[in-house]
Amino acid sequence: MATISAKSWDRYINALRKLNTKATNRMLAKINEVGTDDREALEELIRYAYGIATRYGEGASALSAEMYDALAELSGKIVPPAVPAPTASYGDVAKAVYGTDLQSKNPQVMADSIGRLVKMAGVDTMQQNALRDGAEWAWIPRGDTCAFCIMLASNGWQRASKKAIKNGHAMHIHANCDCAYAIRFNSDVDVEGYNNGKEYRDMYYGAEGSTPEERVNSIRRRFYAENKGLVGAESGKAEEFIPFKIGKAIEDFEMKSRNLANERAIITFPDGRVYSQSQGRGRRVSVQEPPEAGFIFSHNHPAPVTFSVEDVRGFERAGYKQIRAASSEKTYILEAISPKRLAEDDRLFTKAMGDYWEKLDEESSLKRKALNEAAIKIEDKAERSSFVREESRKILEWRNKAESEWLTKNATKYGYHYIEEPIN
Repeated sequence: MATISAKSWDRYINALRKLNTKATNRMLAKINEVGTDDREALEELIRYAYGIATRYGEGASALSAEMYDALAELSGKIVPPAVPAPTASYGDVAKAVYGTDLQSKNPQVMADSIGRLVKMAGVDTMQQNALRDGAEWAWIPRGDTCAFCIMLASNGWQRASKKAIKNGHAMHIHANCDCAYAIRFNSDVDVEGYNNGKEYRDMYYGAEGSTPEERVNSIRRRFYAENKGLVGAESGKAEEFIPFKIGKAIEDFEMKSRNLANERAIITFPDGRVYSQSQGRGRRVSVQEPPEAGFIFSHNHPAPVTFSVEDVRGFERAGYKQIRAASSEKTYILEAISPKRLAEDDRLFTKAMGDYWEKLDEESSLKRKALNEAAIKIEDKAERSSFVREESRKILEWRNKAESEWLTKNATKYGYHYIEEPIN
């Protein structure tokens, strides 16, 4: 059997990843420079993003065309040279920029959408030429593979078909993913380690459920369960957790920042070297997220409250080893046992947290409504003001306690640890 070595395939994937990372980082820098506050800024970002998507997309298309030709030669098939697929249109880019701006004000989300368009150009090249030449293709996982990619990989080698294409593009392309299509023209060719997708087929069809959606969700739950890090399951006791040791840069940052009125942020490499620092306004700060999982993120919270849903969304999206929030009273810490950059569909902790926080929002509204109704009945202005302050404080304390208890109870289900460290 003729195989493309894992080393050769990884070299190809790494080259594609570098293009994607460069495009994403350049886009992120531009977003941080001009902002997204008005239509003029967004139009400038679209023009810039179109240039980025074209330049790096052409690189991805060229790399995929070269790999296609190499795989065809390995199969002993004589076909015309692969044609690089077109890069993203101006309309595709505008849709990505406007769409992500509506979805989230986090600059990384928009930057990732442009990186996705770069990856799409490479995947389109492999798909379109496979359709032209009647090849077989297979989805080859690499890195921290998501459950949906495992489902695609479980299909093994199959005849190229338009079923996997929608509006001219691959149907499953997301940012921060190293999975990609390979092609072949006879059954004697495979990618080293893929083995016609047997491992992924066993994983997918061995999962609980009778529908694709049920099996995919089962695999997601399994991934999180495998990383819970619990011992003594029968007794229900968790292993004593010792947080990852942070570097001096974060220690100094938190000491200087925890009592400030505006949010600031710092990101360090796992070894403690500073990757980036950001200055925000009020209770919001934007950051340049690192290109891979495992970094440490810290920021200050002007109010003594735990993480927001947006904090945790960024934690799962970037695959931080640890996210920290330093307040005037304590430091909140969420740490991943096995850091992974998660696609939106795989951010189950964020979703569960968001659902519970919405429930707390509803209960908080009811409590404040009752507070206002009671306050109206107090005629003395000073007494009424004192009553509102005291009852508002109680509601805030109730909310903070409920959030902390939920995080402490649920973090380990998803492969994380949550602790609160009081200031010494």
